[in-house]
Amino acid sequence: MKAGFILYGFRIGGTKEPEAVSNKMEDRELIERFIKGDKKAFDEIVERYKDMVFRVVYRMLGDRTEALDVSQEVFLKLYGSLKDFRFESRFSTYLYRMSINFAKNRLKTMATRRKRHVSLETPVNSESATDHREHIADERPDPREAAASHELRDIVWEAIGQLSEEHREILILREFESMSYDAIAQVLLLDPGTVKSRLSRARRALKEILEKKDVI
Repeated sequence: MKAGFILYGFRIGGTKEPEAVSNKMEDRELIERFIKGDKKAFDEIVERYKDMVFRVVYRMLGDRTEALDVSQEVFLKLYGSLKDFRFESRFSTYLYRMSINFAKNRLKTMATRRKRHVSLETPVNSESATDHREHIADERPDPREAAASHELRDIVWEAIGQLSEEHREILILREFESMSYDAIAQVLLLDPGTVKSRLSRARRALKEILEKKDVI
């Protein structure tokens, strides 16, 4: 089992490997069935990958409503483009890439929307902030520790939201999805060496933000 990224004693990732997905051959069988006209095969694909897609999109966006909307967009796009999938990579890699790209596009839309409609005095939506907690491993030895842990998680998630898109996506894939450097390289279309250096810069950037918040 891979431990999450530990930043001065605070684990921001989970302790478990990501949910197992079926192997490439099983994905191929479902995709081939769908291409031949079996619409139920697509339902099976959605059921298999919906949690993964939502998880990645949600962690990129930090907003449940936006993440649900984007997840639907991902699968609508997949429905129309699946016939063109050539099995040159794992299907899960293809879907991770699509999810990341859709989330990045939505981030741009959200940023534009905020500039137009949100003043600097607008209070933070507490419901949106606390939603993050459901997607982080939570062991509760006692209520006081749990409360302190929740507060710290909120601070860390806020800090992650301040990272650049490229730093955010690579932290999500490595520390929350527990992906190998090679797998991340395939998703982001980078070489493994670039993945390692970018991950190092992302961790350093997160550390600097948390230092300014007097968390570490």
